[in-house]
Amino acid sequence: MSSYLGWQAIDSAFLKLLFGKNFGQVKFRTLKVSGCFLLILVSLLLLSPCWLRAASGPRLPGWLSKLSEQPMPEFLPETEAVYLLYSQTLKCTSNGLLIRSGRQAIKILRSEGIEQARFLVRANTFQVRVRKMNGWVVNPDGSWHGLDIKSAVSTSMAPDTLYWDVKTLILALPYVVKGSLVGFEWEEEIKPISLEDRFYFQNRYPVLKAQYTLNFPSGFQPLLTWINWPETRVSATDRSITVELENIPSLKDEPLRPVDEAVAGWLLIRLKPTGREKYGRFFSGWKDVGLWYEDLSRERRIPDEKIKAKALELTSGQKDPGRQIETLADFVQREIRYVSIQIGLGGYQPHPAPEILANRYGDCKDKATLLAALLQSLGFDSYYLIVNTERQVVTGSIPATLYCFNHVVLAIKLPDEKLFEGAEAVISEPQLGRLLIFDPTMTNTPIGRLPFYLQKNFGLLVAGESSRLLEFPQTTPEKHQLIRQGRFILSADGSLKGQVSETLSGYEADVLRLKLREAPENAQRKEMEDFLAKSLGTFNLEKYEYLNLDQPSEDIKINYTFTARNYLSRTGETAIFKPGILKLFDDYEVFKQVGPRKYPVLLASPGCGRDYFEISLSEGYTIEVLPEPVVFSNGFADYSCQFELKGRSLYVNRQIRIKEDSLPASLYEDLLQFFRTLAAEEQRRLLLKKLNREAK
Repeated sequence: MSSYLGWQAIDSAFLKLLFGKNFGQVKFRTLKVSGCFLLILVSLLLLSPCWLRAASGPRLPGWLSKLSEQPMPEFLPETEAVYLLYSQTLKCTSNGLLIRSGRQAIKILRSEGIEQARFLVRANTFQVRVRKMNGWVVNPDGSWHGLDIKSAVSTSMAPDTLYWDVKTLILALPYVVKGSLVGFEWEEEIKPISLEDRFYFQNRYPVLKAQYTLNFPSGFQPLLTWINWPETRVSATDRSITVELENIPSLKDEPLRPVDEAVAGWLLIRLKPTGREKYGRFFSGWKDVGLWYEDLSRERRIPDEKIKAKALELTSGQKDPGRQIETLADFVQREIRYVSIQIGLGGYQPHPAPEILANRYGDCKDKATLLAALLQSLGFDSYYLIVNTERQVVTGSIPATLYCFNHVVLAIKLPDEKLFEGAEAVISEPQLGRLLIFDPTMTNTPIGRLPFYLQKNFGLLVAGESSRLLEFPQTTPEKHQLIRQGRFILSADGSLKGQVSETLSGYEADVLRLKLREAPENAQRKEMEDFLAKSLGTFNLEKYEYLNLDQPSEDIKINYTFTARNYLSRTGETAIFKPGILKLFDDYEVFKQVGPRKYPVLLASPGCGRDYFEISLSEGYTIEVLPEPVVFSNGFADYSCQFELKGRSLYVNRQIRIKEDSLPASLYEDLLQFFRTLAAEEQRRLLLKKLNREAK
């Protein structure tokens, strides 16, 4: 996905890269992605001279020394660290220049809390200059060490980015141990695009005291909005406001919850000026943001003669408008490599379309811009859609803010009511007509299908006076399916031989393509073996094949055969076996919940799973009791399973249908009961009884 960090708050973006986050999803096949960015960064830090010299930095400040002496309250044994203080101050000058500074003090309670607590990360950008970075560690024996900005490591590394001019400064404190108190101070000068600030006061550790102070001159009106937090009293004077919070609980680590940004409490501060300032602007609503981005990008998407010629070349001989749109979209999606080069305002502003075509690469906003220019060459209008790929970070209730997006896609205006009729990615806008949502970056999602990360998400439609925040639709479960047909033979020796054919569509196909499309043969085999191991234990994979991995418009087909020894468990004249054979889910994250549920439950996607199995029983055996059909249903999911015995063949027909992918915490117990039923069904065993001679 895009590394469109121009839309992200720099101070939080690199903390994510450094420490990551675990976010489990219930899905039919599990996708896990890993990278080497953290390894490279840690190696860079270890080689830095600041690790090799004794600390001779700034003196221990009085505020930190005082905090080191205060008594600590009791915390749960699993608490890794606690913020004794988390403060941020913003000063707005008369011309709109912003000076932002902060202090934080973290007490390390467990060794697992050391790695995150000892880093301070800031960044120099085209609009931000870091003035100060100081750090101290006060150890349990009373010794302390200090570092200043001279000891910070500067790097321009970023994943998926060929070059950018952001210089990330990382101050890493050595000698931090369990029981240490870590303190940081920082200050930066900002020439803002938007007159706004954010105060993230809730994170993975509890905070004993959080404080935010805003100082502003006459001619500015501060507007405060609390996100995921009740409105709190503010101390105000004519030229300043102060907010103080105490005993802020840590974010609860719950399975299947939305990402931190979607559930953490934070404060949005916007400054409304009475006049036109030298720096920054005030966005009164989402339309203002859309108009700003349209001005920023308008000339970049104008086609030149080469783009017009390319559009005509690609669509030569095609008269159908739908086919023309498909051809241009496929070209940008497949032939323009994803490469990010961000210089200055380039985190927001796309490169000119002719330059993107000439280079044959670009990031998300570049690919959307080139496609817009190609479409314009043939008379098709289009509009940017600015989104956040993490659902529920942007909601319909959040005020207009510049720094909540990380990706750009395109909305293509359809000139004909029949074009892409019935496609899930088509929405109707009262003022603009029918719009086809398309992501040129996501090579695994064909045109006409809505990418899973946009479903029920929000995006900013950039369309002049019609710019607004809109909600994307939710597709039906039948668009995302895993259908399996299997023929199995239970032999007298207790082994199970299976021949299975799977069909994956929609989200299920997207996930597998992301993982295996360019993977070597051994990785594809391991994917299959890992899945079978969870279902069968010991087995021998004899044959397998993946079909249509490189054809996003087609369903993925998977065929495989295997033998599992000792599948039957014998006791005298009887034997037992699991008729479900193959698991419906890789993992039941929902069972990892501890204590009462606090946050919404976010599943990967609506979807359907269907199994049609024929199991040939060993000669001389029959099923003693055939189970009654199981039907279980509630408002967000359905499950059914039927067994039928015909001669020596047992037929298993089971279906699951997830209708909703986002549930409030109040429905967690219902969800838990549903998955308990599924887990019990997967563990169901049938009893085989040996027939006597007369019965034969």
